[in-house]
Amino acid sequence: MNRNRPCPCGSGRKFKHCCERRQRRGGGAAGLLDRAQSLQNSGRHADAAELFQQLLATDPGHHAALYGLAVCRMQAGDTDQAVALMQQAVAAAPAAAAYRQGLGLLYMMRGEFQAAATSLRQLVELEPAAPHGWFNLALCLQNLDQPEQAVQAYEQGLTLAPGDLDARMKCGSLLYRRGRLIEAAPHFEAVVAAKPDHVQSRRYLGTIRRRLGELSAALEQFQRAHKLEPDNPSIIASLAGIQRDRGDAAAAMALYRRSLDLQPGDRATRSNWLMAMNYLDDIDEAELARAHRSPGAQLDGQQGEARAPEPGGKLRVGLVSGDLRQHSVAYFIEPLLRHLDPGEIDVHVYYNHGFEDQVSQRLKAHCAHWRVIHALPDPAAAEQIRADRIDVLVDLSGHSGGNRLALFAMKPAPVQVTWLGYPNTTGLDAMDYRLTDHLTDPPGDHDDRYSEQLLRLDGHFCCYQPPPEAPPVAPAPALENGYITFGSFNNLAKLSPSVLDCWSGILKAVPGSRLLLKTRALSDPATLSMLHLRFTGRGVDPGRLTLLGRDAGKSDHLQRYAEIDIALDPFPYNGTTTSCEALWCGVPVIALEGDTHRSRVTASFLRGLGLEALVAEDATDYQQIAADFAGDPPRLDALRQEIRPGMEGSLLMDGAAFARRFHQAMAEIAGHQRVSVK
Repeated sequence: MNRNRPCPCGSGRKFKHCCERRQRRGGGAAGLLDRAQSLQNSGRHADAAELFQQLLATDPGHHAALYGLAVCRMQAGDTDQAVALMQQAVAAAPAAAAYRQGLGLLYMMRGEFQAAATSLRQLVELEPAAPHGWFNLALCLQNLDQPEQAVQAYEQGLTLAPGDLDARMKCGSLLYRRGRLIEAAPHFEAVVAAKPDHVQSRRYLGTIRRRLGELSAALEQFQRAHKLEPDNPSIIASLAGIQRDRGDAAAAMALYRRSLDLQPGDRATRSNWLMAMNYLDDIDEAELARAHRSPGAQLDGQQGEARAPEPGGKLRVGLVSGDLRQHSVAYFIEPLLRHLDPGEIDVHVYYNHGFEDQVSQRLKAHCAHWRVIHALPDPAAAEQIRADRIDVLVDLSGHSGGNRLALFAMKPAPVQVTWLGYPNTTGLDAMDYRLTDHLTDPPGDHDDRYSEQLLRLDGHFCCYQPPPEAPPVAPAPALENGYITFGSFNNLAKLSPSVLDCWSGILKAVPGSRLLLKTRALSDPATLSMLHLRFTGRGVDPGRLTLLGRDAGKSDHLQRYAEIDIALDPFPYNGTTTSCEALWCGVPVIALEGDTHRSRVTASFLRGLGLEALVAEDATDYQQIAADFAGDPPRLDALRQEIRPGMEGSLLMDGAAFARRFHQAMAEIAGHQRVSVK
């Protein structure tokens, strides 16, 4: 030990004027301590331990020897004795910050994070200007699942050591997982500034920019990462995702295919590839079905011991999703959870996300059981589901982002159902049913496209709950503007070439009309310019286009419907939440009714609401309906005032009735014929 450094006993005096002096008086202990510490510093821990023990033989309370021996025991793997010795060192010298840090780290090694946090909090009280104490405390708090406190500790440490790139990565990734993207970005930017070849930080930055709709900035980060690692399949898949967001599904498909060639077993990329196929307007449906059921799409899952559903008693239904938060899925799940009878059905939620928001808390209030499984490996999650003795396990994701289809491949429940989150088959042999209705999937039409047996509900396959931020229905803007405004708030991937052709034709057929498009990707100037070119290439004057990016909040977003006279639904991949939101805001939606689930959703809503006049048979009919309604603004305004009351009295928003139909369907496939559904 450097004799001129502060004494570790915490007296504030130099070591040579404090404990060393006392050790000399005790017969040369200082020299023995110096030799022991020298041996320890050179890695000769066994030899050092002998000298520390000699010191303790004559002075059992020698805190420096206790600390040194504790480190030796830790190096030897004897953490039990190391902790006991470190505790004695802390007791002998309570003001020695190094001892408290050592004790905290030992507790963390043993997985005793609560005890570690106590020691590390005492450390930062003793040495608040030492960044390592804050960083270790932050890591400990993460393990205690106290993410907000961990972020505060990281940030405190970074004010003292802003150049610590490892701490920046940890803090940034924690903020990212908490959904605090804008706060996370500067941490990764600092890492990139210091280390331009740091691929992981560029990937984080690219993902953040993409999620914020800043696609050009996202593309730049992933392109730079791609130059650094040209054969990294995850980076190529991310580039594919950006192309999909920009509305180029064909380019996305090629990149996903390249990524899968490099890493055929990547489940997330395969799901994204299958999702992208749904956007193509020239895809052969039989080919799409084969892609979902191909050997590469099958997931290997070690299935547990099979059991039959337990007849009688309370039905146990599990819901697996990462979208039970501020997400479109929540609008359709909440009315179900609110109306299911807890006396008859036991709902278990398996939440596959690391962040819970106000919506999550609201949904949780309607569930008897809520387990967070995002950090659980599939086998552990499967065992938990088996232990909960779930009768019917429901997938709410399909091949959309954050799915746990590999978990379903393990068949943790005797009956498994996919519903709501994906407009196509999962392709999994382990998935027994797909929940739908008679309008969206007419009986006998194309049942063979699904690997699951179709379970058709009467009425709609879902139930909609409008957002509380929705404003009152506004008058048709054409009455004041003197021209018709068409609009769509769907993502650009749904604006297929056929859609752009059709909508351009509508603008040409309706003199003076305008088109308002709004989606997050249009916050990016380059993407906005690209969409302008797609329309101008079809002969549309750019002055007739209003292209908007994301708004500050949901209320602002919904208020935009007051600027639209007629909403246009994309095809072949319809809107779902966007269609419901437009209708709830009083805006009539024109839809082309196709022959697949994804191309019949909006038409099924319209038919259920008695708005068949808005359903088109083909693109020509679609254009004619748009022109007919555009020619009669008073009719539009009258219809506008009728749609919301019509929705309120419809099956689409009857949560109690939908809960009864859902419960009955689950009970039947589980063999719970004795369960009464009132």
